Amino acid sequence: MHQRELANPWGSGSEGQWARDSLLRLSAWAGASLRSDCSYAVMMDCTKKNGNGTTLLACGIALLAAGVVQAQQTIYVGGGSGLPSIPAAIAVAQPGDVVVVRQGVWPANFAVDKGITLIGEDAVLTRGSFGLWRIDITNVPAGQAFVLRGFDTDAAAASDLDIVIADCAGRVSLQELGMNGLIAWRVGATNVAQLHVGGLVSRSFGAVDCSSVIERLIHDPGLLGVSIVRGRASFDSCSLNGPSSGLVAPALSLQDAQVAVSRCTLMAPSPFAPVIIAQSGVLLLDPSASLLPSPGQTLITGGAAVATLELSTLTTHMDDQDLTINNQGRAGELFVTVLALPGPQLATPLGVTWLDPTALSIVAFGTFGASRQQVDTINFAGLPVVPQGLTVALQSIVFGPGGHIGLGSPSLVTRS
Repeated sequence: MHQRELANPWGSGSEGQWARDSLLRLSAWAGASLRSDCSYAVMMDCTKKNGNGTTLLACGIALLAAGVVQAQQTIYVGGGSGLPSIPAAIAVAQPGDVVVVRQGVWPANFAVDKGITLIGEDAVLTRGSFGLWRIDITNVPAGQAFVLRGFDTDAAAASDLDIVIADCAGRVSLQELGMNGLIAWRVGATNVAQLHVGGLVSRSFGAVDCSSVIERLIHDPGLLGVSIVRGRASFDSCSLNGPSSGLVAPALSLQDAQVAVSRCTLMAPSPFAPVIIAQSGVLLLDPSASLLPSPGQTLITGGAAVATLELSTLTTHMDDQDLTINNQGRAGELFVTVLALPGPQLATPLGVTWLDPTALSIVAFGTFGASRQQVDTINFAGLPVVPQGLTVALQSIVFGPGGHIGLGSPSLVTRS
């Protein structure tokens, strides 16, 4: 347990000074305001849970939570005093509002066309035996974001639950959507500027003309594997399984798309399908990806350009007290993980980012060891309250040999 006055969060070590100086230089080209020091009045305990002795820098999330514009209102559904239904709450919610759905079983039959955050508190979604019940997320405007987080499926539902996402110039994030019994989620997305998945159990998953960041997707299919058509997608810490039937269906297929796969297991049990069908585009495979074909089958088919290289990625998870950051990069590389409010997708000289570059906070830095992994946990108990519904974006900047500087894949996480 280390206590540090955050007025001097960098410490006296050369690595800390290097991290600070590097980010100050990097922020210059973006016009960013780097939060390089914090209030003298803010004190905190920083617990580094991966045991490597590096002190975790955690002032970023405290300042972000303290300075973020609060949601206009929080609307409750159920629990006696709340509104009677999810559609009723959506109807009165304004962009930026948070809708909290309390414990109960609720119909998965509603439509959203604006940037609100919909959070389940021990809430279950279901569908009836009749009627085309589904969740429609359409036309979320640019500059707004819709978040669906913290719902499980109903084991007694008539079938898997459908989420249809289309024509969103803004951002859509699906987080911590679990399953009960054999009922999972079926997700189809078309023409979405920023599609994020952070914890989802799917039976069907496809994205067309989307820019996607997909973390911790567990795909246990019915008839088809995961499909990416045009656009770009990064997969990190996922389990993608093709169908076990006799269909020619791989675990993953891509067409005219740029796809990166890291720390994932892909399995194609069908004797008639490879693990990946990469018809066209670019497929980047990190060595941490595990491809498991059916006996006698090939790993990858198709005409896409395929390359194996060590990628820089991160996944995040947030509970009531901790923000956990799981970084991966090339052994020996230095990295800095920054936190900010999410922004629109932005192409920079270092790569693509989803962070608002106008105010970056450093929350972790270090050097990747032989395992290529580093896990940092920020404990924010006792800090200024992190508001329910706050979404933050994180991304690592890596410093490679020969002065090369690049961006890893971004990640989003919402406080439930």
